[in-house]
Amino acid sequence: MPQARHRNCVMHMWKNFINRFKDLYIKEVVWEYARCTTVAKFKNCMERLKAVNQRAWEYLSKFEQETWVKAYFSHGPKVDNLTNNMCEMFNAKIINYRSKPILTMCEEIRCYLMRRMVNHKRVLENHPGKLAPVLQKRMDILVTPSTKWTAEWVGDNERKRFEVSRKGSKVDVDLIKYTCSCNRWQLTGMLCTLALAAIGKRHDKAEDYVLSAAAPNPANVAPAPTRVTRSTLVIAPPGATVTPFRPPAPTTTPPCKAPGKAPSMVNNTSRPKPSKCIPKQKIFRPSAPLVQGQSSTPLVAPAHQEVPQRTTPSDPTSREST
Repeated sequence: MPQARHRNCVMHMWKNFINRFKDLYIKEVVWEYARCTTVAKFKNCMERLKAVNQRAWEYLSKFEQETWVKAYFSHGPKVDNLTNNMCEMFNAKIINYRSKPILTMCEEIRCYLMRRMVNHKRVLENHPGKLAPVLQKRMDILVTPSTKWTAEWVGDNERKRFEVSRKGSKVDVDLIKYTCSCNRWQLTGMLCTLALAAIGKRHDKAEDYVLSAAAPNPANVAPAPTRVTRSTLVIAPPGATVTPFRPPAPTTTPPCKAPGKAPSMVNNTSRPKPSKCIPKQKIFRPSAPLVQGQSSTPLVAPAHQEVPQRTTPSDPTSREST
């Protein structure tokens, strides 16, 4: 799709990178640079790589930053995955539907997604809270590191904009626009450590600041349009294609084969027998010892011709006696 935003799998990029460059210092730079969430940090890393290895810098510069660096990812999908594991899992699930016609395949995939959503709904029926269990665990892990950051109010009227700092690092957190200068909040929709520090300063609930794309509300989802079924729609057969080459000539039957009888291929695993129309040649070898002037080549005669009998020469002593 030309207008869709594609991403590269960093795992495949890293394997190709280490096959080309064997330096231990730059072995893990692909993963480090791909995890950069700000443009300034990524550019600084690339400048350091250029000073160390010019060829490695030229190799990574060939790829578009929007396809493998988090700092250049779009904020629409709310996904910051660097590998294509999700695509491979989805392809493995629909492998049985891909061999069907296009309309049937789309319908089967739609039914599969519907059944999967129903199973998730049943699991979440008795789960308290707004977030799913996996997202809630991720947020609970970030609560403890957020206490090490200091949040200060910048003086806005809504009291929802803070400057979060620690050891010389300062970021801007805006709870009205749901943004953080570290760019992690905008990428996934989930709160980062710095945003949790600002929310903790206000003593608000962190679940209320999760973006709707990460935790959608079923009440706000618009109903899908009803599909109109047309019973009078007739699907035309595909058009006949004519090959531009000359059609193959019909095969001629051998003269010894009776016309109208096709050879049976059922339970015929042995090799075909040779034709019986051509008689075999018979080879005759002399049994008596050769005399002077006689050839040692065997006599070959067709099957329908009789071979004359060879007479052995008589003893010359017997002629003289006669």
